[in-house]
Amino acid sequence: GDNGRFELITTAGTRRIEAAPVRIPNTKNSVGYHYTGEADLIDIFVAAEGTLGVIAEAEIRLAPRPEHRLYFLQFFEDTAAAFKFAAEVQTPALKLLAVEFVDKRSLQIAATHPLRGSSRALQALRPEFSAAVFLDLELGNGDDLDSAYQIIAGLLENAGADVDDSIAGTEDRDLADIKFFRHAIPEMIN
Repeated sequence: GDNGRFELITTAGTRRIEAAPVRIPNTKNSVGYHYTGEADLIDIFVAAEGTLGVIAEAEIRLAPRPEHRLYFLQFFEDTAAAFKFAAEVQTPALKLLAVEFVDKRSLQIAATHPLRGSSRALQALRPEFSAAVFLDLELGNGDDLDSAYQIIAGLLENAGADVDDSIAGTEDRDLADIKFFRHAIPEMIN
C-alpha cells in the first residue's frame, strides 16, 4: 500500500482500494482494526484473523524440485553459537531452501526414540549438545558443493562450532536419514 491506496489484482481485473488510517486508542486494548496507513494489504487481512474475509479459492504454483541439493545437520554445544550460525547462514551466497533450529529439549526427546539406531543423525546425538541447525540447500553443479561447504565451514568457525559435529549429504538417503531425526521429535511427543 502507498498511503492508504492499494491495488488488488484479481481475475476480474484490478481494483483500487483506499483505506483511511484508524486511530489507535491511547489505552490498552485488543479490539478493532489498527491501520496506520503504512501496512500492506496482506498484513491487514492476515492480522484481522478471518474477520475481513475468507479465502474461498487459491491457486498454488509449485516450484520444480532442485536437481542437486545438500542436506546439512549441525549440532552445537553452545546455543548462542547455533543462533549465530542460523542467522549468518542466511546469505545470498547460499541458495537456502530451509533452515530449521532444534533446541536442547527437542534433542533430548529425539534421543529417546526406540529406533535411534536407524538414523546416523540420532546416533550422533551426545548429551553435551544444546542445539542443532538443519539446512537444505540447492546446488547448481558439483562446483557449488565445494563452494557451499567452504562458506558453511567458515560460518561455523566464526560461530565457534566444530564442523566435525555435522552430518551432511547430497543423496535422497541422506535426506531420509535427517528427516528421520526431524520426525523423531514429534513422534516421541505424540
